[in-house]
Amino acid sequence: MDRPDALPPPPTEAPLIAAPDGACDTHVHMLADKSEFPLWQGRVENPAPGIPFEDWLNQYRNHLAQMGCSRGVIVHSILYGTDNSVTVAALDRLGDGFRGIGLLPDDASEADLDQFAEWNMAGVRLNYVHGGVLSWDGVQAMAPKLAARNLHVQMLMHAHLHIEDLETQVAQLPVDVCFDHIGWPDLSLGVAHPGIQTLCRLLAEGKAWVKLSGLYRLCDAPYDTADAIVAALVAALDTDAVILDGSAMHFANSIARLPEHECGGWTIQNCNWHDNYQRILIASGPGMIRNCNFTNNGSFVQLNANLSSVEGGVPQNITIADNVFTDVNPQPGGVVIEAKMTSGGKPTKFKLINNITIAGNTFNHPGEAAISLDGVANCAILNNHFNDPIRNTALARPGKPHQHQAIILADCADINVEGNTVSDPGNYTSPDPVTGSNILGLDEKCEGITF
Repeated sequence: MDRPDALPPPPTEAPLIAAPDGACDTHVHMLADKSEFPLWQGRVENPAPGIPFEDWLNQYRNHLAQMGCSRGVIVHSILYGTDNSVTVAALDRLGDGFRGIGLLPDDASEADLDQFAEWNMAGVRLNYVHGGVLSWDGVQAMAPKLAARNLHVQMLMHAHLHIEDLETQVAQLPVDVCFDHIGWPDLSLGVAHPGIQTLCRLLAEGKAWVKLSGLYRLCDAPYDTADAIVAALVAALDTDAVILDGSAMHFANSIARLPEHECGGWTIQNCNWHDNYQRILIASGPGMIRNCNFTNNGSFVQLNANLSSVEGGVPQNITIADNVFTDVNPQPGGVVIEAKMTSGGKPTKFKLINNITIAGNTFNHPGEAAISLDGVANCAILNNHFNDPIRNTALARPGKPHQHQAIILADCADINVEGNTVSDPGNYTSPDPVTGSNILGLDEKCEGITF
């Protein structure tokens, strides 16, 4: 059967910023002229014609030098099926610092696996999107044998379509699972999508790994459309990040920062914050607060940046998801989550707090606005529930106007507010004159609000 020829790889250029010493190119396919190595009958195309194996190697070495990478992972191409010879040849020629990811069928024998390990393979690849020579059932059956040889599973899947169904099985495997290309998600669905949240959870719990690769498959250069999801994955996975988990709950006030106003990422997860009067001050990102309970707290979660006295940087790429807030900051004018951009304590035209996702949270007994954003851009407030708002006393501040919607936005831009609900048996909320909703209130400076 005639098959089309693949296009040759485009010429490479050196990046503006070289990779750090010891950097690893985590994903490359090594090919050859179609006459040099056996091709799989089930392939959909042929390798690009006129490029022999030696030329592929030379191009790849040049690419590594331009990028500043000294290590690499050669991922066997499905064009060759389970004949791993082209990848084995590449590993032999490239030498130390290079490992392989190969292909095996469901019925691979013990001898096949032994040979596989001797070839300097680090793991086996499963293409869950397009199929191929190995199935998910085959991976699960093979996993103990892979573990015995210190091999892992590399998996191509769509996080927004597949990971929720696979989460429990992935977590139970006796081997590491590494997902290709940031989970190959639909970027338009955003960080709050359950698939991305599931992937972040697996990473944070040490059940999986992810490659920050293949962004060209997902969006156009300069690839910043993927920034928010990449930041969330880094925050979940980064072992140099600040991580507060359930066992670390003697902390009540957390500022995550590194010198020179840069943050390596942080995660607060599975925590029970209760009966204290301390705020959580977020002054840098990327970061995530996930699956926590906040009960009887006298203060709130604050994303704050003051340009005249920057402490820890500017909170960007922050996700607050799947938490429960009960009786938090119960005072006149008290909010549960606040983000505010100021300069010298006064509002500023610069909207540096951005890429914030607040999703899937439950707010029990919020006093006034549960979420208040001021001078924030590019934010998603999705699928939160506000339950049984209470009326705060006006005695302490009789002249202060009260906020009667669950979410208040002031001087904000490009905010997506969707899927949120309010249960208000006391009728303490009231419709906003701009939106007509008791969920969302806006001021005249807001623009680009989707509701």
